[in-house]
Amino acid sequence: IKANFTDLTGLEAECLVANNGDFKASIFQDTYFRDCEFEGANFEGCNMVGMQVVDSYFRKANFKEADLKYMVMNVSFAEGACFDEADLTGAKLLDTAFDGSSFKKAKLINVMADDASFKDADLTGANLSGGSFKNSDFRGAKLTNIIWDDAQLEGALWDNK
Repeated sequence: IKANFTDLTGLEAECLVANNGDFKASIFQDTYFRDCEFEGANFEGCNMVGMQVVDSYFRKANFKEADLKYMVMNVSFAEGACFDEADLTGAKLLDTAFDGSSFKKAKLINVMADDASFKDADLTGANLSGGSFKNSDFRGAKLTNIIWDDAQLEGALWDNK
């Protein structure tokens, strides 16, 4: 699927397979995806404000510089994905796996990411201010120059160094 610069506002889809799809700079505002596959898809610079995702796959997807404010992602998989410089302010990322993903200079301000997995993720320069990361897994993650102001980290898992 190639749908660059496409307005998909309000789209609802179940069981959609769009692996390696190219959606660069498209609009996904207020969309809903359930049990979908977007492995290796390109969402660079997309407007995904208010998008809702349940039980979907985004392995190795590219969300660089995407606007993901207030996104809801539940019980999904985004291992090895790129969220560099993305804005996830106010997002709910519950029980989702981001293992090996990159969040360099990403904004995760006031996110709710309880029970999420950030194993081996690169969070260099990310802003996690005010976020809830209760019981989240940060083992092996790169945690350099992160802003943690008022972040809730009860029960989070860390490397024993």
